[in-house]
Amino acid sequence: MKNEKFAIYCRIDKGGSKEAQEKAIQIQRFKLEQYIKNNKLHLHDIYEDMGHVGNDMNRAGLKKLLTDYNAGKFKFVLVTNTDRLFRGLAQKKDLFPFCIKSIDSIE
Repeated sequence: MKNEKFAIYCRIDKGGSKEAQEKAIQIQRFKLEQYIKNNKLHLHDIYEDMGHVGNDMNRAGLKKLLTDYNAGKFKFVLVTNTDRLFRGLAQKKDLFPFCIKSIDSIE
């Protein structure tokens, strides 16, 4: 796993002020970047969606993530929790062909 490339994905829904949303994204990104650094993993890129609910598949960051995965740019997606990537779509997990690693379930 250490030689594989990782992507980071962060998402926050519409709740709270714009400042609160930005802070929540920053916290997610920081935790995930620290995990990458502490475990000496290879980071391909960071993808983010702000102001979108988890069951919305029409997110710019998610679309770019899927495009880059299909182009072979990374193998794993690192999230703070799987609900950042999808919520209410567990039955459609096959929509996400990459390996998902959640630091909440790892730590």
